[in-house]
Amino acid sequence: MPYIINTYNGQQIAVVQDGTVDSTTDIKLVGKNYAGFGEIINENFVHLLESFSGANQPPNPLAGQVWYDSANRVIKFYDGNRFRIAGGAEIGPNQPVGLARGDLWWETDGEQLYVYNGEDFILVGPVSTGGEGVSQVTSRVVKDVSANDRTILTYTVNDAVMGITAKDEFILDSSKNPIAGFSSIKKGFNLANESSVPGIRYHGTAVNADNLGGIPAAQYVLNSGLQSFADQVKFLGDEGLTVGAGEDLKLHITSGDVGNLTNQVGNAIQFQVNTGTGSAVVAKFNQNQFLPATNNTGSLGSISTRWANVYCGNIDIDSTGVLTGNVTGNLTGNSAGTHTGDVVGNVTASTGTSSFNNLTVNGTLTATVQGTSDVANKLVVDAGTAREANTLLVNNSIVARDSNGDINVNILNGTATNSQGLNGASASTTATAGTIAQRDSNKDLTARKFLGTATAAQFADLAEIYKSDLDYEPGIVLIFGGDEEVTTTDKFCDHRIAGIVSTEPAHLMNSNAEGVAVALRGRVPCMMEGPTKKGDLVVTSPKNGIATCLSADSALPSSICILGRCLENNNEQGIRLVEVVV
Repeated sequence: MPYIINTYNGQQIAVVQDGTVDSTTDIKLVGKNYAGFGEIINENFVHLLESFSGANQPPNPLAGQVWYDSANRVIKFYDGNRFRIAGGAEIGPNQPVGLARGDLWWETDGEQLYVYNGEDFILVGPVSTGGEGVSQVTSRVVKDVSANDRTILTYTVNDAVMGITAKDEFILDSSKNPIAGFSSIKKGFNLANESSVPGIRYHGTAVNADNLGGIPAAQYVLNSGLQSFADQVKFLGDEGLTVGAGEDLKLHITSGDVGNLTNQVGNAIQFQVNTGTGSAVVAKFNQNQFLPATNNTGSLGSISTRWANVYCGNIDIDSTGVLTGNVTGNLTGNSAGTHTGDVVGNVTASTGTSSFNNLTVNGTLTATVQGTSDVANKLVVDAGTAREANTLLVNNSIVARDSNGDINVNILNGTATNSQGLNGASASTTATAGTIAQRDSNKDLTARKFLGTATAAQFADLAEIYKSDLDYEPGIVLIFGGDEEVTTTDKFCDHRIAGIVSTEPAHLMNSNAEGVAVALRGRVPCMMEGPTKKGDLVVTSPKNGIATCLSADSALPSSICILGRCLENNNEQGIRLVEVVV
């Protein structure tokens, strides 16, 4: 009979078969009648005596287990989640986890000591980190040149005094208490000179200043009053400048080099010029419109100075929409008059005859037209009857292709070399009623039911659907029982064995039922724990849903407990998928 091993609090951790050695824990558990058990037991005593001494922690610890960490020379204990030191400080570059309030941590990178308050780590010291010198604020008493004591605060960063705060003004006696970068100390905050700390500056917001860059404040331009400039004024930032009490108008740069005049308040920007007797508005931008000052005033170009090209979406010549005159070139839109060139749009000639050298109409042509048309919505065929091109099934129309390049006809006379449908049925790769079965990209056919005789199957097991209390993954061992039809068991050699959850059954019975596919016969992957050999008997283990192999010298169980036989040689101890035959 196997040994069932429990912890002090009664939790089962292992089942040791007769004549075997179990390595669930860091000491070896010996089964009944194991040859050479004395050596293993003696080694277990030695391991306990030395507290599993080593640089690496034991791989299979139990809560309460003690380990001597020889690399750091400290005793540690396992709290069920991690090994913690029994005394002293945790050591390492990163904040440790799982500490209790009051525990210490020595941070090795900065060489600083921290204490844990239950929520966060509080620095104990030193203030500066290891290898970076002294960084701190210190109160000092120094001597001035008159031998008087002066109290100051020094601000030190990495051994360099960056600043001094003093209540009174004095000259430091550098022969008695030299401080690099300082000689004459002023009231308030003093920065070190640039010879001591190159490039040192005060960064922040100053409410007032006597000088800026050595230039008196009186020489700078104020934000009120009339200012005059004798030299060029430059604004080097892309934000530019704004004008108006509400910053109405902004002159600025975008995208690195694009100049912008932006109206930030209101909707209009006006252009005002000197007329000789005063000033007047000649044009304005009003949102997305460019307008003259008043209706029907101003000109775009002149007779002597013309624009080379004008590009626009629409031209509204007058209030009636009539264009008077000749247009030379391509005209897109509605027009009346004499045209030379292509016309794209609707052409209407209420009287007279329109003459074109070449006419392209993407619309309706209503007129008496002389010339040649390349494109038109309607063609004159059948002795003067106009036929319109149509993508739909319209009688007496010209057949046109739709947006997919297809044509629609009731009857097509001729010879077809290819077809999408046969006798009204189209081809489909899915199991859709009334369609022709078509192979998919993998050359497979899909159907709800195949009628005929199968001579071979791709997969290896016979399975049947059973209702289960949970959704189990492939390889899990199931028994009959639980809230539904099948469930898992933690009993060794359980006689209620049902089968194994199938991965890809060759034949699935009750395929429309709800539940999991349970392999009843054939080859199937199975979740196993412990070593396996080909031909070993497979039975349930004390771990839910996991199987194990009986070794050759194990007592043979009842045949009703046998799940199958193993097909693989494997010396691993952990849980993994192993091929078995059910």
